[in-house]
This record gives sequence, structure tokens and C-alpha cells, in this order.
Amino acid sequence: MLSRSLRFLKGVKKDEINIKKLSDVARHVLTLITTICESLRFNHILHFISDFFGNENSKAAPDWILDLVNQWGTLSKLVLKYKDSDEKEIVEELVKFPIVVYDWNKKEQVKLTTVEHLKSAMGLIKRPGSQTGESSRGNH
Repeated sequence: MLSRSLRFLKGVKKDEINIKKLSDVARHVLTLITTICESLRFNHILHFISDFFGNENSKAAPDWILDLVNQWGTLSKLVLKYKDSDEKEIVEELVKFPIVVYDWNKKEQVKLTTVEHLKSAMGLIKRPGSQTGESSRGNH
């Protein structure tokens, strides 16, 4: 997805753009913009983007990224519901309907199951003990 869009955009020649080509360019630019914006909401996508642009042999985004983006509404509601809960508490909704992310420390896909996992997935959440305005970036 991301690598395909980057390859496409790299190959576009200014003098070859017509209405159809312009539509394709717009679609690929939106893919790039959306992926970067989603990396602000989800730490796991941020880590993927960091690795993606740092790796010459980059590949298309894995399915877990699309699933995570599509679950944004659910995750947002769960963060609000469990905001005052203990970090180790099991999130029942995530047991029934698992959401998978890639853990960059463990180098494997993992299911979000606890309040701590839930908060670690969200990029714009202030963590306990953080200074005002500081997000959870780099914690997971």
C-alpha cells in the first residue's frame, strides 16, 4: 500500500498528467497522507512508518495496520471507558473482539488485552507521570 503509492508517485512525470492520471496521483497522495496521519493516532503505525522509511527493502503495509485504523472508533471508546482503570485490568471487549498490533520490542504480533496495552496503542494519550503535553511516544 505505502510502498506502491511511493513507487507510483516517484514515476509520475509532470508532462504526462491527464485527468485519469491526476485521479491516480490523488489516490496515492491520500494513501501517503492518511498513513502518516494515522501514525499520530497509533504508536504501532508510527513505529512501522519509522522502520519503513529507514529500510531500503520496504514492503506494503501489513493487514494489522488497516485493521487498527478501522478500529479507531472502538479503541477511542474503550480508552474513555477504561481511563481510570488499573493498567493490568483485562479489557473484556478486546477478549471478545481481539485487535492485533505489532510489538516492536518483541518483534511479533500481539493481541491487545489489558488497559496498559490499550493505552500503549494510542499515540495521543498522556501517560501517568508524563509532563503536561507529553504523549506516550516512544514508550512502546
